Amino acid sequence: MQRIRNTKNPTRELWLERLGSALRTILACSIVGCTTLYGPVTLQRLLAYPAFSYVTTVLIVSDATLGSTLRGFWHAFYATLQVTILSALGLWLVGPARFTNGLAAAAVALSAFAVALPESTHLMTKRLAFGQIVIVYVGVAIQGAETEVTEHLIQVASSAALGAMASVLAMFFPCPRLAYNEDGMLWERPSLPFFRANCMDLGEMLQEMEIPIRGMEIALTSCQSFPVSIEGEEELRNVLRSLTEQMRKLEQAKCFVSFGATAAQERAIKFSEKFNRNLENILITPEDLQSSFFIYCTELLNDLLIPQNPNCTIEIESQKNNTEESRHSEKQVHCIFHRTWRLLNLRPTSQNLVFAFKCSVSLGLAVLLGLIYNKENGYWSGLTIAITFATGRHATFSIANARAQGTAMGSVYGILCNFILQKHVGFRLLPLLPWIIFTSFLRHSQMYGQAGGISAAIGALLILGRKNYGPPGEFAIARITEASIGLVCFIMVEILVHPIRAATLAKTKLSRSFGALQGCFKDTVLHATQNTRSSNFPALREKQKKLRAQVNELEKLITEAELEPNFWFLSFPGDSYKKLLGSLLKMVDLLLFASYTIEFLSQVSSRAGVALEDLQEHISNDLELFKKEVGSTLKCLEQVTSIKSLAALEKKLQKKNTSQDIELGKSSNANAFRVSSADEEEVENIVSSFLQHSSKVADKLYASEGEDKLKNKMVLCLCGLGFSINTLMKETMKIEKEVKELVKWENPSSHINLYEISCKVNALHT
Repeated sequence: MQRIRNTKNPTRELWLERLGSALRTILACSIVGCTTLYGPVTLQRLLAYPAFSYVTTVLIVSDATLGSTLRGFWHAFYATLQVTILSALGLWLVGPARFTNGLAAAAVALSAFAVALPESTHLMTKRLAFGQIVIVYVGVAIQGAETEVTEHLIQVASSAALGAMASVLAMFFPCPRLAYNEDGMLWERPSLPFFRANCMDLGEMLQEMEIPIRGMEIALTSCQSFPVSIEGEEELRNVLRSLTEQMRKLEQAKCFVSFGATAAQERAIKFSEKFNRNLENILITPEDLQSSFFIYCTELLNDLLIPQNPNCTIEIESQKNNTEESRHSEKQVHCIFHRTWRLLNLRPTSQNLVFAFKCSVSLGLAVLLGLIYNKENGYWSGLTIAITFATGRHATFSIANARAQGTAMGSVYGILCNFILQKHVGFRLLPLLPWIIFTSFLRHSQMYGQAGGISAAIGALLILGRKNYGPPGEFAIARITEASIGLVCFIMVEILVHPIRAATLAKTKLSRSFGALQGCFKDTVLHATQNTRSSNFPALREKQKKLRAQVNELEKLITEAELEPNFWFLSFPGDSYKKLLGSLLKMVDLLLFASYTIEFLSQVSSRAGVALEDLQEHISNDLELFKKEVGSTLKCLEQVTSIKSLAALEKKLQKKNTSQDIELGKSSNANAFRVSSADEEEVENIVSSFLQHSSKVADKLYASEGEDKLKNKMVLCLCGLGFSINTLMKETMKIEKEVKELVKWENPSSHINLYEISCKVNALHT
């Protein structure tokens, strides 16, 4: 009940969680500060780069648990090992006395390329390695022939080790922060073979649980109220509370084991049984489908949370379980082989080559310009962007802006505090306490994010947490200038590597998502209307995974497009794209439910007393009409969103000099677009027909001999399929309207007729 009580005040819970994270960050930074400021002289000489100790600490300990901190410690160790080997070879071969500014920048670029290229290396390892590379070669460029190679490398490695060790120690006070229900759990679980044999992948299990939960959310947002037959809101609330508590226990479990019979499970079972007694009369109206789909998702969730009675287990499930162990072992062998092959196969992918090139050129150019501007503070131009790199596309301008503002804020705060405490230098660490708390909350803000929050924290730490760096004001100005140099280099290279705007890519990905969605529609209905074998369903699920990946990429591009500056381009219509994304995500989920119900019905229909042919005979026509209506609309939407603009389309048609009559395309697309009233009427007709046919199937089920539980599950599956059809068609109508508004926004002076645009696109490609 503690969990339920806390959820009543989510703001307080979130505030306490972030405050706890900030206090652990304070502890880790205090360990670094006290060690480097007040430690023995010998130790201070060894830790010659306390700035990088702070950087390492903030990178590892922020919002971390013990498991993820241990993982960060390993990343720091691996990064140090890489840099030490690469730098030792380069410095001993060339000699410190020969390292000019240009040679140091070239060495940074080459070393960064070598570190960034391997695909198997974690991004955190690469970031920490980039920072050490900058310190090593810039330090050699500054010290010249006076550099003692071994001592210099030990100083860099020791500074990184201090930050990593301080992060781990902070996770043990006042008690170890374990990740029972968060990140880093893999590093806290026993890895012995006899433990792994009985453990299920917790991530996969929680992903499976997420699917019915999303279905329950869709049902709740679709229906106005639940039928009186399930007796109520209070009972429903009790079931949801019970399931929430059960899920909390599951999240906290290290291994997947049966929890045994509990009051929560019994309450959920009784709730389902009470509803199941009324299933014979449930397939009447579309409103019934909404509430039935919620119960259907609840049943799916119960199957994942509640141990099943072996006497009631369906035959298909037992057959599936018999092959589960062999499949699991085969999967393990395949994963081990694949991982080994990846390590042995040194041929880099194109994505890794691009990432390595980006890191190499950015760091090399930043170090060169930074050393030319101010040799003594040449570290900061490279260090500022060393911890910034990310694979793939990201909001470059937004990240750079957040880092610049964060660096300026932290530096100004450090200067002010240093001025106030200039007569009490021993208390310089105290002002860092509220600032780290503030930046911990700043990291989660929409305006600054992680990049701005980390930069603000480091900006103050480098002034208040160090000594012997000269006048604070001069150092702050020099560092801000060097950071600006680095960020300019970062932006220039990002534009060079990714010249196409995210807004353009988002529109292209939207069109491709419509095409992938159309393909999944066709295959799903094909499996429902034909006698397909169970071996064909994995191919369908793989296609659905690819569809979800497409939509997830679209979501990332929309986020990036909203954050990139407009310059001389049109502003990005984020609201329209978000509405389209919401409908697409819902349709992807519903397609998954539809395919699951079709697979289940095809496998167990004979055991319930109804032949698969009879089932298909009743619902095939409805599904074919459903496919025709939705599929043709998605095809047209794919074509409409694939063009750059209507003006560009007209120019291409004129260039082709086509005299084809646009009216010729009406035969294939006559029903592609209708007015909204006709669409709503068509949806009602299809759903009503499906309900009538499903009711006939349900009557046959309950009139035949067979297991009652299996019959109830089949009826619930029919309800789930009916709800999916109904909602998918409605979401298609929403998408059609939103696409029309989007085309109007892009072409304000043109009359918009989606059907005509689709025909013109057809004419262009024929």
